[in-house]
Amino acid sequence: MGKAQVKKKTDASRRHNPIRVPDAHLGGGRAEGKNPAKERQMLPILDKLRAPEASDRSWACAAVCNLIQNDAATRRLFQGRNVVGLLIERLSDSSDDVVVEASGALRNLAIDGGHELCGEMFNKGVVPHVITLAGKISAALDAWDTLDGEGRQALVLLAENVITLIWCLAEASHKTLAAINAAGTEGLLAKILSARAGLNPGVVLAAAQALYALTQDNEPFTRALLATPGVVDTLVQIVTADHAPLERDLKGKGKGKAKEVAAEVDAEFDDGRMLLTRLLAAGTLLNMIEPGSKRDTINLSALTTDVVLPLATSLLDVSIPSVVERVGQLVGELPGESVPVQKDIKTDHRPPAALKLERVERALQAVTLALEILTGLCAGLEDAVEEEGDASDAEMEDAQDDETLIAAGRDPANAGTPAAPTKVNSAGLPRLLSVLPERLVKLATLTPLSLPPADDASPHPPTTAALSALHLRALEALNNLLLSTAAAVQNGEKLDVPAQELWNALFPICPVSGSALGSLALFPAVPGRFQGD
Repeated sequence: MGKAQVKKKTDASRRHNPIRVPDAHLGGGRAEGKNPAKERQMLPILDKLRAPEASDRSWACAAVCNLIQNDAATRRLFQGRNVVGLLIERLSDSSDDVVVEASGALRNLAIDGGHELCGEMFNKGVVPHVITLAGKISAALDAWDTLDGEGRQALVLLAENVITLIWCLAEASHKTLAAINAAGTEGLLAKILSARAGLNPGVVLAAAQALYALTQDNEPFTRALLATPGVVDTLVQIVTADHAPLERDLKGKGKGKAKEVAAEVDAEFDDGRMLLTRLLAAGTLLNMIEPGSKRDTINLSALTTDVVLPLATSLLDVSIPSVVERVGQLVGELPGESVPVQKDIKTDHRPPAALKLERVERALQAVTLALEILTGLCAGLEDAVEEEGDASDAEMEDAQDDETLIAAGRDPANAGTPAAPTKVNSAGLPRLLSVLPERLVKLATLTPLSLPPADDASPHPPTTAALSALHLRALEALNNLLLSTAAAVQNGEKLDVPAQELWNALFPICPVSGSALGSLALFPAVPGRFQGD
């Protein structure tokens, strides 16, 4: 197989699915099972979406928002009753509170339903509503100083929901991406990043995630973003600022019981949103700017060498077996499943174990993003504009290139003289070879929680989804590193490659994977969302 380039042509099969947890990870019963008693309890909620009282409409939106999370059966139940259309109607509600809650419910639907739900939203006219709300949010941010505390809180919640929808829609298909490109949202996203010091970290993370996704092989949006004053400087500031003090500032938030719970969670896990934002900003710069090009006014090569590479590699020493063990302990501390339909449903009463599991998931997502960045760096080649042509021809050429490299590795005499030397960042390869192979192999090694059981739900589906994406990214980074190394050796470079050690470490992964063939069909091709809160 060829290099697993992170930057790809924008097509439906190659965009990241924004789904957080694939339905298959939830198990057949939870994804498709029917529960008549539960249906009788759930369906009246939809009737209240058109209730005369704004408080009832707001409560119904909040109920849907909470009930669909990681519950594919409930989501499909609501989906079959046109919940998407009903919630889109509420985006133009006369009550601001209803609009906030409706946008949150649509956000959760997009995250938990992925391409399928995003496509339905697009077909039912969500984009004009999103564009209208984005304009209102931008104007409200300009008037931030005139807003009271409650108004600011509502604005931040709405902004995070709408921006997450923008990201999910951009990842869904050609049509939705084109619609988002035409919406002119780059100004809003840049504005939120520039005002990050006074905003909730969740909305800043959402903006960073949207920018990272929208700049991946999306030249129209990239050009518009680069034309936005100050955006490159803002991204550089985020990348170069140490996230650790910012993470410490997030500790101890809340009041009363919530503060006690937060203190318990903070004592074991960092929040993680500042780190993710920093990584996403780095990825966005790498997406937008080719080092040494006219766009490169920041010396991106130096920034990558001095800041991005050390930051990404510093995250690779996590002990996945220890993480899995701790997840198992936390899952055992969770209370029994219940159906919350009380009037205070939108109040977050999650126990410490649930909040800690969320932090674990976010930490795994940070490692996955670091691996995605390293996958691009390990390619050793600056991505050029791909030639238009038949995909099968490109795959055949890729396979032939790989076979040539393999043959050269077996017998250097067969290498011949290449028609055009491969452009390899050979100066960085020795460093990458010295720090990455052993770490990448460890991260690629499967654990008991890495794949969902073929006939049951994962003990903790979000962790399984995060781990499976992490393993895949580790293998992609290692694949690119070795192929770039082979190309460099073919061009005369002398590099120390721990080939036998890598073979000894990688080979045992194959039987482990083969013993769970039923689960491998559920293995996601790409990572899911990054949690904002």
